[in-house]
Amino acid sequence: MQDHDTVDEVSPVPLGVASFPRRNGSTVIPLVDGRPTFARLDELMSNATSSIWITVSFLDAERWRSPRGEPFFGMLGRHADRGVDVRVLIWRLEFDNPVLHKPQSTFFRPVPGVALPKNVKIRWDSSGPDHRHCHHEKTWVVDGDTDEPVVVEGGIVLNCGSIATPGHPLAEVIAGHDVHDVDVEIRGIAAGDVSTHFVQRWNAAHRHSEDGGHWPSLAAASSLAEPPRPRVCGSDSVQVLRTLRPGSATAGETSILAAYRAAITQARHTIYIEQQHIAHVELLELLEQACDRGVRVLYVVPSNPCVLTAYLPQWAALGVEAVLGGEYAGRAAASAMSSVAALLRWVLPSAPATTLSGEPLSMPSPDCDEAFLSTVPRLCRHPNFALAGLVSGGHPIYVHSKLMIVDDAYLVVGSANLVDLSLRADHTELAVAAWGSSARQLRDELYCEHADCQAIPHEHTENAVASLDWLTQRSVSNAMHLAAGEPTDGLLVELRGRLYGNVLFLVNTFFMEWRSRGAADRPLDPKAKLRE
Repeated sequence: MQDHDTVDEVSPVPLGVASFPRRNGSTVIPLVDGRPTFARLDELMSNATSSIWITVSFLDAERWRSPRGEPFFGMLGRHADRGVDVRVLIWRLEFDNPVLHKPQSTFFRPVPGVALPKNVKIRWDSSGPDHRHCHHEKTWVVDGDTDEPVVVEGGIVLNCGSIATPGHPLAEVIAGHDVHDVDVEIRGIAAGDVSTHFVQRWNAAHRHSEDGGHWPSLAAASSLAEPPRPRVCGSDSVQVLRTLRPGSATAGETSILAAYRAAITQARHTIYIEQQHIAHVELLELLEQACDRGVRVLYVVPSNPCVLTAYLPQWAALGVEAVLGGEYAGRAAASAMSSVAALLRWVLPSAPATTLSGEPLSMPSPDCDEAFLSTVPRLCRHPNFALAGLVSGGHPIYVHSKLMIVDDAYLVVGSANLVDLSLRADHTELAVAAWGSSARQLRDELYCEHADCQAIPHEHTENAVASLDWLTQRSVSNAMHLAAGEPTDGLLVELRGRLYGNVLFLVNTFFMEWRSRGAADRPLDPKAKLRE
């Protein structure tokens, strides 16, 4: 068996598909979970000498606090007060989104009661008439207008759930800090490419010149010049990847999807994935082909398959019981398809949902339906594939990270979910692919966290297959401990993969119908609904 140092490299995405080539001369440092990441960002911003540029997708401006206890805009105002050029590019959605269920006036535009500092420059980047579109990127660029930029990018969101400590202590999880996520810090040549990307997006922000599209004034939130060429910093080889719709700074780009395709196709021994979603049929089929070649795959997802816990807590609880084992698991497995049919009959006669402007509202992607009902259950039957989630003291942890490690030698991490909207030229996403030591460094940190702070056994550290098999076996034994009501040995727990997709479909379909009827106050009885 070849170890991770001798496998062939994953090919970079060619120019033309990607805007930026693979470049040497960078450093990539993993940042696991929100609390240490926000602390590192506080340190980096405090050391900024010229500029701080941030792209925001989701922001809980009223409740999120920095490590110093400051609200988001108060933190930025403090840095702007000392002469730093602080700019924020914020997603602006023109219509109510039925999944996010956030009032547009308090989520994608200035928040009433939240003061915006006069010296912080803001542009809102509109999605236009597409209610499903999302500027989903989450990026921080420090001193991007100098030759020594520092970037932090990944999936971590500015909300309370993301303020989580590695290891996910039970008290934190119960208090709502229950999100597992990953960013990376980047220095050197690749950080310069991300700086260029920010400038392109800032200058091309859709409808920013209209009323409500800028702050404090259009003249203050002026366009940016191309950043200088950065200095070499480190020996990592990195490629900056994007998903961009046509008109969003380029003619459109899907290099993140191309990178995932290439990496899965060229994997020789192991693929480790952490993802909020498991819904891209093409990539799931490529994973199945990799398993057929003998590649071991471990896919870590939210142990609660209902992403809508805040709206449907009873359904969320039922989903956890189903995939982790419990009173309703057998019944759910036996009646999944008949329940789907019953729910569809219930959904179809209902009045069509609309946006705030009265436009028809689409139901979930057919690609997701195929993944949930067919591809995921089939893949989970493969002996080389394992599906797992994170659990702390019996409480589910929401996996929000978006990363893949191939053969312990290649890493891709960013904001893109493995679902069609994030990977085709629609959403706005950013990711980096890295060749070199950062892949193994992140592997070691994640495996250690998920195995109750126990390091990979020395005899396995140099072998990608042995280390992944060790972690996978931990998840299997933890599932047995959980079913027996015993403490688990770490966070990682094997899930009932064949049922996971069906539960996702049931919950999401019911939720879309429930929201389309404006039934926010309707009493919910998910167990009764499942019995149908």
